[in-house]
Parts: sequence; structure tokens; C-alpha cells
Amino acid sequence: MAARIGKSSARGIIVSFDALRTLYRFRAPLAVQYTNVARQCGFKGDIDAGRLSDSFKRAFKHYGSRYPNYGKSELDNPEVWWTGLVDQAFGEAVDEKDLPPDLGSSLYEHFSSGAAYELYADVGPFLEDMRRLRRQYPNPDDPMIILGVITNSDPRVRQVLESLGLRIGIQTEPEKSTSMRDAWNLHNDFDFLATSYEAGYEKPNPGIFRYARKLCMWMPRSRAEQQAGDSLNAFGGTPKPADAAHGHLGDLENFTLIHVGDEYAKDYQGAESAGFEALHLVRQGEGEVMSGVKTITSLDEVAAIIIKRAEESCGATS
Repeated sequence: MAARIGKSSARGIIVSFDALRTLYRFRAPLAVQYTNVARQCGFKGDIDAGRLSDSFKRAFKHYGSRYPNYGKSELDNPEVWWTGLVDQAFGEAVDEKDLPPDLGSSLYEHFSSGAAYELYADVGPFLEDMRRLRRQYPNPDDPMIILGVITNSDPRVRQVLESLGLRIGIQTEPEKSTSMRDAWNLHNDFDFLATSYEAGYEKPNPGIFRYARKLCMWMPRSRAEQQAGDSLNAFGGTPKPADAAHGHLGDLENFTLIHVGDEYAKDYQGAESAGFEALHLVRQGEGEVMSGVKTITSLDEVAAIIIKRAEESCGATS
């Protein structure tokens, strides 16, 4: 079922995306990358890729159950979680005594950058469309387009996205004493990043979507502060205090909320339960279209939806 989202009188649009398998994918199968890094660390034994892949899946399931959310509540940091998982996965596939002592940390570093991942081909054109659209609506009374990432992951996602050439905005709520002026940056590719580790909730739990909304609350006021300050500075004036700026913290009334992801339960159902409109991303050859589900096959379709919504919020016709 092709995605159809009706008309809206929204004064703004918030569109969030899952990360892995939505914005980027593995450059090579996991077992291949694990094996290559192990070789770089000095491992010389035989590795059966199929066996390693199966043991990794079992280890991931075990650690996800035993230490939810990358061990946030029980372990010192995500690297401890991942190192334990690596030790278990390799321990089932090869002789443990042959494992290099630095394998866990080396894999953790490898999967913290673009060395392990690559963007999908439609991400660049989508972001270019969004840059043009946001330049078209620069003023506080124009429709505001906020883009972000909501992902079940640890904070390394920021390193991954930035190493892939993307500019990322806020990841945690600014301190109360901090000016909100810098929360919004027109040049960011994604204005916010909500990870399950920092939110304290994993999709499909609505809590991670609520956390993302809290991050978005800073955006309208930040843009308004910037506009007010720029206008006053042009005439030699002094910017007013933050509370006097057009727009208020938490003012997301009439904003459309849309979430895009490839996992039906975590992304689609999770987003809907949190009050978002959900779009199920099924790229060609990467899944099956489900009956009765709003489905898209590329981010080009998301761009078309956002552009149409922005036009409608200005009273334009598409």
C-alpha cells in the first residue's frame, strides 16, 4: 500500500528516521567485517562465516535480554556491553584462547565510523531537497521543517553519521542556563539525534519518541531567537531576553509528526503508538510490502510528502 498522508494545516513538520537500514547499511556482511578486524588484530585461525553470523545473532539476543539498552542500567558503558557480546560470539565460533586481547575494543572502534557503514543512495538527494525547502521557508512564521534520527543504539551513532559526512544537531536537552539560540542550525542535515541509550527507552516504547519530541521543543524558539537577534542587530539594537522571542519552548502545537523506518514493530507500530504518522520503508529487494501499511520504497517519496505538507501549511496547492 503506497503511503498516503492527507492535507494538513500544520505550522511545522517533524520527520524522524531510523538509522541502520534506513539511512545507512553495512558496507559488508557483519561476519565478514568481524573476520577482517580479527585478522588485523592478529587472529590466524579458521573462521566459518556462517557459524560466526549465527553465534553473533545468539549473543546479541542474549545480551539484549540480559542487559537491555546496551547495559545502560547495569554496565559501565556501551563498550563493555559490545565487548562481552564479541567475546561470546567469537567464543562459540573459534577457540577462545586464540582470540586477540584487543579484539573487542578494535571492533567497537571499527563500528563507530563510516569504515563499517555506507549511506543509501537516496539519502544525499533527499537531504539536498530538504536544504532547498528549508531555505525557501526561513522566517519564524514560515512552516518549520525539523529532521531527526530516532534509533535503538548507543551514542556512537553520532560518530557514524558524522563520519559519513552528515551534520547532526542536538543529542541531549540543552542545560536550562544555556541559550536556546544555537539549538537550531539551518545548516544541519538532522536537527536532533535520539538514541535509546540516552532516552532510556528502546523502540517500540513510546518513551523514546517522547524524548525526541522534547529535543524538538527547543527548535521553534531557537529559530525565533536567531531571527529576532539578526533583525535587531541590523538596526543596531539589542536582542530581547529569550522569553520575549517569538515562539515558546514546548510550542509544537499543529506540528505534523512523521517517523520513517524499516522495522514494522519497532518503527511503524512504535511510532503510531506514540502519536506519530508512520511510514514503513521497504526498499526494492529488502523486504515485503505489508497489506494495510503505509509503505514507501525510497526517501524520494518522503521528500515529496514533506514538500506537499509545507505547501499546504502555507495555503498553497500542490
